[in-house]
Amino acid sequence: MGLNINKIKEKRERIDLLDKNILIIKDIIYEYSGIFISENQYYFLYTKIQKRLEKVEIKSISEYLKYLKKSNNEIKKLLNEITINESYFFREFNQLKVFGEECLIEVAKNKTDKKIKILSAGCSIGAEPYSIAIIAEEMLGNDNFDFEIIAIDIDEEILKFARKGIYDKNRINQIPKLYLEKYFLKYNEKYIINDFIKEKVKFKRINLVNDRELRSLGKNFDFIFCKNVLIYFNSFSRRKVIENFYKMMNENAYIFLGSSESLNRITEAFYIKKIENQIVYQKKRGENYEDINY
Repeated sequence: MGLNINKIKEKRERIDLLDKNILIIKDIIYEYSGIFISENQYYFLYTKIQKRLEKVEIKSISEYLKYLKKSNNEIKKLLNEITINESYFFREFNQLKVFGEECLIEVAKNKTDKKIKILSAGCSIGAEPYSIAIIAEEMLGNDNFDFEIIAIDIDEEILKFARKGIYDKNRINQIPKLYLEKYFLKYNEKYIINDFIKEKVKFKRINLVNDRELRSLGKNFDFIFCKNVLIYFNSFSRRKVIENFYKMMNENAYIFLGSSESLNRITEAFYIKKIENQIVYQKKRGENYEDINY
C-alpha cells in the first residue's frame, strides 16, 4: 500500500500551524506573567489550552488565540490551568519547624525593634502565609513581638479566596489539633481562620518578574518564602527575582524554597545552611549583589 503524500503534507501543515499558535500563546504568557514555557512543555501547554477551549466553547486554537489577545481575564484563567495551586496548611512541615524553632528565634534575638517582616511569594490560596502567621504567633506572641506578613500572587481570584480565610477539611488535615482548635472556627463543615491571624496577613496582587511591582513592597524583610515558584521562570527571570529579593532583605535574613528548588545556579549571594536535614538560604552580610560572582 502506497503512502498518501497529500495526507502527510496536510498533517505536517496542521502541526506547523499548531506550533506557531502555541509559540504565540507561550510568548503572551511570558509577557504577562514571566512564566516560561520550554519546548519540552509545549504538549503540556497544548493540553491546558484544550481545557480552556472546552470551557469557552471555541473550536480551534487559532480562534482561541484571537480571544486570548482580547481578554485579560482569559489570560488569568489560562494561567490558573498552567500553574499548580496545590496548597494546604503546614505543607512541608519539617521546613516550617526549622523556620519556627531555629531561624525565627535566631533572627528575633538580634532584633532591636521587636518586629518581624515576612514575604510569602506565590501564596496561592493563603494556606502558606496563614501557617507562617500561626507559627510566628506561637513562637513570638509571648515576647510582645509584632510581625507582618505580605502575601503575593499574580492571580486576583486566588487572592480573593485567600482573603476570606475559609477552607474545606482537605486543606486543614495537616494542622496540629491544638492549633486547629486555637486558630480556627468550624462552621458548616468549613474552617474559618480567626480574625487575629487574618489581620496579620496582607494580600497583594504582584507580578514577581515586574521589578517595579515587586520592589514596591519595600525593604527590611527578615524572611522570604518562595516555594515552587521559580520553577516556572527561565534563568534570566529567576536571577532577576532573586536579585530583587536580595535588595529587599535585611542582613542575615532567610529565603525558603521548595524541596526541588535551589539557588546554586542562580547566585552565590546566600549562605547555604542545612538545619535538621532542611536546606535554607541566608543572606550574606555586607556584600553588594552586583559584586558577587556566579
